[in-house]
Formats: sequence, structure tokens, C-alpha cells
Amino acid sequence: MTSHLPKDQAARETALDPTKSFIVQAPAGSGKTELLTQRFLTLLAGVKQPEDIVAITFTKKAAAEMRNRILDALRGVRSLKGPDPLLAAAALKRDKELDWQILRNPQRLRIQTIDSFNAALARQMPLLTRLGAQPAIVEDARDHFLDAARLALEPHDDTTHGEAVKALHAHLDGDLGRARELIASMLRSRDQWIWHLAGGATALSRDALEAALDRAVRDELALIETAFGDNERAQALDLLQIAASNLKGTDKAGSESAIAIIAAAEAAAAGVAPSGDPASLPVWLGLSHLLLTGGGDLRSPKGINVGLGFPADAANKPHKLLMQDLLVRLDPAAFPERLARVRILPPTKYSEDHWKLLGALADLLPRAVAALETVFAAAGEVDFAEVSLRALSALRDGELPTDLALSLDYRISHLLVDEFQDTSVNQMRLLERLTEGWASSMDGSGDGRTLFVVGDPMQSIYRFRKAEVALFTKAMAQGIGSVPLTTLTLTENFRSQENLVEWTNATFDELFPAQADPANGAVPFAPATAHKDGEEGEAVSVRPLFDADPAVEAALVTTLVQEALAAGHESVAILVSARTHLRAIMPALKAAGITPRVTDIEPLRERPMVRDLVALTRALLHRADRTAWLSVLRAPWCGATLEQLLHLNKGSNSINPRIAQVEAVFTAARAQHRRVPLKRLVEGAWLALGGPACARDQEDLADARAYFAFLSEHDVAGDLDDPAALDELMQELYAPEAPDA
Repeated sequence: MTSHLPKDQAARETALDPTKSFIVQAPAGSGKTELLTQRFLTLLAGVKQPEDIVAITFTKKAAAEMRNRILDALRGVRSLKGPDPLLAAAALKRDKELDWQILRNPQRLRIQTIDSFNAALARQMPLLTRLGAQPAIVEDARDHFLDAARLALEPHDDTTHGEAVKALHAHLDGDLGRARELIASMLRSRDQWIWHLAGGATALSRDALEAALDRAVRDELALIETAFGDNERAQALDLLQIAASNLKGTDKAGSESAIAIIAAAEAAAAGVAPSGDPASLPVWLGLSHLLLTGGGDLRSPKGINVGLGFPADAANKPHKLLMQDLLVRLDPAAFPERLARVRILPPTKYSEDHWKLLGALADLLPRAVAALETVFAAAGEVDFAEVSLRALSALRDGELPTDLALSLDYRISHLLVDEFQDTSVNQMRLLERLTEGWASSMDGSGDGRTLFVVGDPMQSIYRFRKAEVALFTKAMAQGIGSVPLTTLTLTENFRSQENLVEWTNATFDELFPAQADPANGAVPFAPATAHKDGEEGEAVSVRPLFDADPAVEAALVTTLVQEALAAGHESVAILVSARTHLRAIMPALKAAGITPRVTDIEPLRERPMVRDLVALTRALLHRADRTAWLSVLRAPWCGATLEQLLHLNKGSNSINPRIAQVEAVFTAARAQHRRVPLKRLVEGAWLALGGPACARDQEDLADARAYFAFLSEHDVAGDLDDPAALDELMQELYAPEAPDA
């Protein structure tokens, strides 16, 4: 086992300087959490109170891991075990001097998620944030967004509002439902744009917005330009002119590709060269149609024909060969993806109709946000975005910091942020407001307050939560707010053996872009150095199955798992792109006697026991639900045959004794409907029918317990608000881990 110091040891030691602020790029396996723990312990040895240090993470799991590591380090000193004994000893010494008693009061360590931190800010200023009593936080507020959109579109005495609604309806051909859906979708992402519309339509600057479009297009074209070599670009332009000349006046000239190629050739002939200037967009578009298929792939040399402007006559044969040669020389991996983006670039100038529509939206969207506040207040619920926005408003009143901001400025001496690559614009704004007024410098000669952020832009995964990886690179260059940051980079990988690290370096270096693309959240690959020695055998084995039958794939996966377990591996992970990919794999593993541990994989409503319980619930709550009744009678606790159900449906008096038993149980249960909790009603009927005896194994019983817990959560006076919506309510509910996993 390798025991040498990591090659980046100097950076790790520098990161513990309690007088300076840092931004640390820490790739996978580089000991990021350990570094945060060491930094926290170092800071504990110098602060007046443990609460002076605030550590922010993105998940509860990460917060719990950091807290546990710090506490383990502190406890480890007493038994002469654990990591960082010197740092922990200094922290414990400070603890004893100031009588903190951290080990007895671990809650004094302020380590929390960004969402809980925002919620805590909102709780401290209920009047300023207009939240009052803390509302419930919902993951999916779609119904609230739709209600707010409806209110925003209702007729109003305000003439400006009426004109805005009229403009939106005209744009959508009078489709009010579509207008409502679009505004609701905008409300979901309101924390990204609300700051820009605070002044309404009159605050919009057409020049500024068009300048922003121009910059975005220029940045994109500059990256596209790098995908071409000078020789290839010159040759492509010559071939573009030839193709356009051959296409003019032919029956092929009306196709989308031909139109783009001809227009591009005319622009190039007028002196417009493909460059970073948005004026060259038509030329780039023509080149994309010349060199790429409609789906955005590089054209095959065999696909060069008369439809593209290269007839099969003797005069054009040399041109056709040049075109084929050019396609062979272009990089099929990076080139098509980059050039295809030119097809979705927007114009850099607004038309009058588009500008009028933008003004209408600038009037309607703030009204929709105001309506959403009313809807949230009535429901006693908010989403995470609302808590974040209210937390920000709690820190600033107009241009001045609030009393809460001043109080936090006094109380927070050191701020640590984990997984900084997943920071959104709003979260960056929060950090800027929290550190506003800090006197910091690169040499540590400031007021003693520090900011320490850690992350890895290569691992950014929360784009769907508005995370902007470009903020990471911007913070490296410019700092955060008034706080300059020293950049440190960790390169040592402690997690994986050398051969795996080398394979990853070689593979991902080709997959990542060569240059950073902030607008699209793309960053270059940074190679790592392995701390562990290499192991014998292949580090990575690839067994591709193209268009394979799911059963074949499941059999192979099962065989590989069995081989790995037989070889002595304690754990084996199976990663899939979607839950549906496990439909064949899970049964195959169970048939082989392997019960995997799963997290949020199998929908609870699709498990056999739960399907029967859902039918039982519906039949109890709605006696006219014929489908539910038939499902109950077919369930294992009754087991009626299809022939018996047919006779029963025709009104036959010949009733199976087991059907009679079900009827007796239901008669007794209905007398308790809305008199006892819903869980008790359904579970009591299930027990009376012998439901537990019908369970195939402990997994079925665990599913039943999870379903009864779900009923308790949605109980409304012994009933459901809408029994017909039971399936929808269970949409995000997954089966618990099997007891024998």
C-alpha cells in the first residue's frame, strides 16, 4: 500500500490557513470532505464561539457526514485515534478554555443544507419576508403555479394589464390554456428572472438585451470557429459556392438545405466570412447544412449527391472527391456537435412583434409572482424557490442591509461552502450578501473573516436546479462579492487504484471539451493522480450489447454480479440510466438468490401487494367503483375465478363462501368510514380478510407497511380528498428496501 504524501500536499496545507479565503477545485476522490473537516477544526481553535463558523452543503447526507467527521475527530483525540489529532487537540483545548462543551452539545456546530439555511433566515424575519408562521415546503407546486397564472390572466381594470393579456393571447392564437401553462412554467423558474423584471416593462432596455444576445452569439460562434482548421474552413467555403451554383435553378433548390446553402454562398460572395461576428450567421448556417445531416451528424462521404449540389457528372467529380476528402478529415466527435449549435442560435435583434410580446410578459410575470404569493398564503405552502427569495429579501431592504444582515455580519466569522459547482445565481447572490462589507485580502491582512468554497466543476449535476457551473470559474477569477479568493487545486485521488485513474484520465480527456464553455456549463477535464497502487487485471472491462434483448442483458448482469461476489468483492454496484432498465434485471437477480439494496427504484404502486391494497382502498371509499371491486375479489384473500365474477356480475344468487366473507368484512368496515383514521379502516379490513397470510415474503409485508404510512399522511377526516387521484398521489412513492437485501 502506498504511504507517500500526496503530490498536492502543499495545496492541502495552504488550505488550512485560517486568515485567508480560498476556492478549491477538488475532483472526485480527492478528499474534499476531509479537507473541509480539517479546515473546520482549524477554525474552531481560533473563534470565540463555535457558532461563528457556518458550513453550508447541498444535501442532508453531506451535512451529516461532515458533522460526524468533526465529532469523530474530536472524540478520537481522547482515545488517541481518529484523523487530525493535532487539529482536534487544538480545537478541544479551545473548547475547554471557553467551556463550549461541543461533544455534549453537537448542535452548536452550524453545518446545514442551503435550503435549511434559507429557511432559518426566513424564520428569523417573519414580517420582513412576509412568511409569518413557517409554511410547509412542497417539492411540486405545479397546481399553485397554475392557480397564480389564472389569477394573473383574469380581466383587470388596469389598461396596461389588459393590453399585455391581449398581446399574449394574440401570440398564442387565443389559446388561454396554453398561456396559463406557459406562465406557470415561468413561475417555476422565477428565481432566475424576477430580479430583472422588478421595474416592469418600462425598466427593460432593448439595447442592453440585444447587446446580451449579441455577446451570447459571438461567444458561441467563437467556439464554433475553433472547431475548423484554417485549411478546412477555406475548402468548405469553396465547396459551398460550388454546391450553391449547382443547386440554383434546379428542382432541388426548394429544400431546406439547398435554401440555406444558396443564401450562405450569396452572403459569402458579398464579403461576409464565417467568423465570430453575428452577421456571419447565414454563412455558418449554410456550412452546417452542407457538412451535417438534418439530425446534426457529420455527413457520410457516400451521401454526397445531386441533392446537396454535387451531380454525378464528369465536370463535378473532382468537387465531389474534394467534398468527400473534407468530410474524412473533420473530427466526427467534436466537430458536428459544435457546428450543429449554429442552427439554434437566436437573432441578435428583436422584431417589433417580439419586443411588444416581451413587454407584455414583463408586465404579466411580476403580477403572476404577486398572485403566487397570495396562493401560497392561502394554502400555507411554499416551494424552495420562495424560501430562497424570501431569505434574500430578509438580508436587504432596498439598497441597505437589514437588521438581520447586520446581525449575521457580526455573528459569522467564517463561511464554508461545499459542492460549490452546484451553486445557482440566487445562491451566489446569498453568499454575496452574507459577506457584504467583509474586509478581505489575498494576503490574509483583512478583518479575520474568511470564505472557503470547495467543489469540482467536472461534477456539476444540478443544472435542473438552476446550478450554473460558470459561477465557479467566475469566482476563481473575480472572487465572490468583496472577498478575493486564492485558487487551490487538488489532484490526488485516494479512492481508486492507479489503473482505474489512468483509464479515466485517458477516456474523459477525450470526452470533455478542450476549452471552457461557460454559457453551456462545459469545462475541460482535469486529470488526477492515483494515491493507491495499481491492481492486477483489467481496471475497466467493456461489454457492449447493441440492441440486446432485456433478458439477455439481465442474464449477463446477473452472471457478472455472481462472478464478482464469488471473487470476494464485498459490494457490487449496478448503475442504470433509468429505473425502467431494471425491470428485467431485478427479477433475474432475485431468481439467482441475490436481493439487491435499492433506493427509489421500484414504484410502490406497481408492487403486487400494494396493487391489491389500492383496490381495497378504492372499493371501501367508493362502493360504485366496479373495477376496484373486481380487483378485490380476484386478490389472493378471496381468489374468485373469472367464471364466478361473471356469474356475480349477472346477478347470480349462487355466492362463493369466500365472496360472502369479503362482503361481511366490507359491511363492517363501511360502518367505520369517516369515523376512524383511514389507515385503521383499510388495515383493519386487510387483516380481517387475511391479507398478511397472502404475503409471499417479508418484502410484501414491508410494502404494506409503507402503503399504510402513505395513507396516514394523506388522511383527511378518515377519507381522501380525491380517491380517483390515488395513483397520482403515489407517483413519486417507491418501495422500501427489502428486509433481506
